[in-house]
Amino acid sequence: MHQQRGLVRVRSGGARLRTAVALASACVCACAQVANQPDRQDELYDPDVVQDISLTIAPADLDAMEAALPDEEIYVPATLVWNDVTLDDVGVKFKGNSSRGQLKRGYLIKMHEYVDQHFLGLRRVALDNGIQFGSLFSERILDEVLRAEGVVASRANYARLTINGTFQGVFVNVERIDKPFLKTNFDGDDEGNLYKCDLGGPGARLDVADAAAYGTTFEAQTNEDTADGSDLLALATTLRDGTLDDVEAAVDVDAFVRLMPVMMLGGAFDQYTGFNAHNYYLYRDPSSQRWTYIAHDLDVGFADNAFGMVAVIDGWNAATPRPVSPLPLVDRVLGDPDLLARYRELARADLATYFTPALIDARLDALYAQIADDLARDPNPAVRVTNPDIVGYPAILDDMKAFVQRRFDTATSELAGAP
Repeated sequence: MHQQRGLVRVRSGGARLRTAVALASACVCACAQVANQPDRQDELYDPDVVQDISLTIAPADLDAMEAALPDEEIYVPATLVWNDVTLDDVGVKFKGNSSRGQLKRGYLIKMHEYVDQHFLGLRRVALDNGIQFGSLFSERILDEVLRAEGVVASRANYARLTINGTFQGVFVNVERIDKPFLKTNFDGDDEGNLYKCDLGGPGARLDVADAAAYGTTFEAQTNEDTADGSDLLALATTLRDGTLDDVEAAVDVDAFVRLMPVMMLGGAFDQYTGFNAHNYYLYRDPSSQRWTYIAHDLDVGFADNAFGMVAVIDGWNAATPRPVSPLPLVDRVLGDPDLLARYRELARADLATYFTPALIDARLDALYAQIADDLARDPNPAVRVTNPDIVGYPAILDDMKAFVQRRFDTATSELAGAP
């Protein structure tokens, strides 16, 4: 919306709405109603629909984005078009850490980078490139299982992206974890401290007695002026020294226990519960004063030996899922007989309900069928950068199915041998 230029520009139903400065105030309200329709978020994230998202970016700005890599990701202005909604002056940047330098780059679209506006009540839209361990399929499956189990998780589907009229490929359209996400998932309460652990570092395992470490490793996503990591230090201290009642008063332990088997059975090793503690958020609900763990960036899953060195199956026992140590929150679960029994009960149920080879194979085939025609014309190579010897989507799917079979067999055996 070009409020600063005296005009408002939103297209709805194909018609361009324009007005002079004298009518700008009235039009701003009308246009905001077009762009800010939270009830349409289910339309944007409909799992059965492949979305079409179009961006228009000045060529010079595209060049600037490229030139800033690999050291920096910069926002540039763009126009976003989705169905009957057009928003001007959104910000666009490349997204990703290890994957952003690859041939296929992900994108983050920030609605309020230049103008105070939302899109269907959202502040950001994230388009993941889907070229890591789990290809385009892991995020979809793992988020679906988490949500089915009542665990707070992102909504996701697929999107075809065009930039300046040129098809960029198929992306995972995954819901961003920010204040609108909190409002949706925590009964409208988005005022608590939300932290993101992106790259890991000191304290990522919640095992460091230093507030400064948490302030460095965790990035505050809300209350940036006051969220300094001291509350994370208090959480770590509770995990280390508190009674089980103290821990359950500080953390939504039930939700975390529900998450643990999903991460293990899906091979999502780039999480707190796995081999490399990062790619997660922690939110402290101001109503309950309890922390909730929220998984993020679940494109890492359903394959073994990423980069030839992460033994996901052999190194992650289904009955006692502690792939590395210490993991204080995991350790408190496994160290309590009742919580350990609850975890094993959930793991056995998840194995039968979601992770049988027949079920996962069918879901993989269905997801591939949604985008097979689009992938055939995707300008990007069909590779997994974590397992580069597996090329082409048929081979990727076959390898994922082989992982599912072996994980099912080993988990079944390990859980059968545990009380």
